[in-house]
Amino acid sequence: MIGVARAMRVRCAAWHLVLIVTGVGATGCAARREDVSSRSQPPPKPAALRIHLARETPWPGWEEVTDQAGQKVYVSPVVELDNADVVEARAAHGLRRSIVQLELTPVAGRRFHDLTEQNRGALLAVFIDDGLLCTQPIRGPVPGGLVPIVGKFSRGEAEALAARLNCR
Repeated sequence: MIGVARAMRVRCAAWHLVLIVTGVGATGCAARREDVSSRSQPPPKPAALRIHLARETPWPGWEEVTDQAGQKVYVSPVVELDNADVVEARAAHGLRRSIVQLELTPVAGRRFHDLTEQNRGALLAVFIDDGLLCTQPIRGPVPGGLVPIVGKFSRGEAEALAARLNCR
């Protein structure tokens, strides 16, 4: 017999449920669920996401906001993407930095492609819980419904933000 333990992810409940396969034999397998909430940390607090267009120069009706580096940006009042547009967030790690990648719904993915195609040279302002997390330039159309959030994230910060964005 082979014993296997595997954490099952169910949105924010990944830290509370473990499926333990206790044995695999010729007749199949036996399994049991185990609540591990008392042994793990509480689930992360959900993050409120908003993405807006932004510019480095004043624009009528746009709000002046200071980013983490102390630079002023001017943010459109229109919310281009929010939590409802995100299917899943994932942390991705490179040699020098980590990012958070958002997978959008098909409708939001098409809308975001059009937005980035029409606003090359502008900025995207990414807000988490009403605070400006980062701005990033729009270099061209972003196809495929995958949006990278490129900030100065450590591996742990990217993982934590992805987990918070996945809480519903």
